[in-house]
Amino acid sequence: MRSPDADTLVVGAGPHGLAACAYLLSERPADAGGLLVIDPQGWLDEWNSRLRRLGVRRLRSSCVHHPDPGPCALLGFARDRGREAEMTGSFSLPSVGLFADFCAAMVDRLGLEEVRVPLRVTGLRSDPHGAAVELEDGSSLHARRVVLATNPAVPRIPAWSRAPLGAAPAGRVRHSDDVDLDVTPLAG
Repeated sequence: MRSPDADTLVVGAGPHGLAACAYLLSERPADAGGLLVIDPQGWLDEWNSRLRRLGVRRLRSSCVHHPDPGPCALLGFARDRGREAEMTGSFSLPSVGLFADFCAAMVDRLGLEEVRVPLRVTGLRSDPHGAAVELEDGSSLHARRVVLATNPAVPRIPAWSRAPLGAAPAGRVRHSDDVDLDVTPLAG
C-alpha cells in the first residue's frame, strides 16, 4: 500500500484554487503539511494575463468577493497599504492591481508557492485510498482528497452563432481568449 503524497491535492492555482487552499487552511491549519497544488503556471498567472489582455482595470465584484475567508480582508489590505483609493464606487470595486497584490500576499502568507507542483495534470483516477493524479511527466501523486479548481478555458460557441460566424470576414469576430488589446487592433 502506497502512502499518500498529500492529504489534499488541489488542481489549479487560480482564484478558486487559492480560495480552496485558504479556506482549508483556515479551518484546519494542521493540514498545511499535507497540502499540494498542481498547476504548470504560477498563482493566478492565467487570470492576471486574461485581465491584462482584455484591458480590464477594475473588477466588477465588490471588495468582499475574494479568495480570503475573511470578508473584509481585501479592504483591510488596501487600508494597511494606503491603497483605499483603488477601491471605487458604492461597492468598493478593487483595481486589478490591488486584487493581484492582495492574492500574491495571500500566497506568501500561506506558504503556497512552496506546495505548488509546476506540472500539468493529465489524468485522475480512483485508487483504494483516495485518488491518483497523473502528471505530464509520467509520474503520479496520490491524495486522500482532490479538489478540482480548474477553468478549462475552452471557447463555447453556441450552435445558433456558427452560421453568422462562418459568414463574417476573417478576423471580424473573435473569442475573448483571442483578443489582446495591447496588440490587437479593433478598428472596424
